[in-house]
Amino acid sequence: MFKKDLNKAIAIGSFFILGFLILPQLNRATDIENEKTPSFFDAEINANIDENLEIGYLFNIRNKTYKPGTYHYAIKAKENDERISFLTEEYSHYDDEIVFNWRQTLPPYKVIKNAKADTLYLIKKGRKIAFPKYSDKK
Repeated sequence: MFKKDLNKAIAIGSFFILGFLILPQLNRATDIENEKTPSFFDAEINANIDENLEIGYLFNIRNKTYKPGTYHYAIKAKENDERISFLTEEYSHYDDEIVFNWRQTLPPYKVIKNAKADTLYLIKKGRKIAFPKYSDKK
C-alpha cells in the first residue's frame, strides 16, 4: 500500500513540476507573438467595422491583428455626454468624467486613421466623431 501511495505522490508531483516548467515557456511564446503584432497606432486604417472590438487585448480589422500600443484613441466625456449614448446606442448615465475608447462603440461603423495620427475618426449613421490620441500613462 505504501508503494502505491508513493507512486501516486511521485506521479502527481511530476505533473506539477512539469506544469511549472512548461507554463512559463508558453507565456514567453505568447509574449514574443504579441511583440510581433503591429501596433494600431502605427497602422493606417480605413475600414468598415461590423463586429465588436471591445473584448480582448488584441483585435482584428480586415483579417489583420493589431495591439493597442502606447496610445489609445478616446473621448474624455463629461457628465452625460450625448456622444456616448449615440455611439453605444443606449442611454448612458454617469456623474463624473469618463474615458470612452473608440473600440467600445457598437457596430456597424467606419473607422479612418492615418499612421501615427493624433486623431481617429469614426463615422456612424452619417455622423463623424473625432477620437483624439490618449495615453493612460502619466
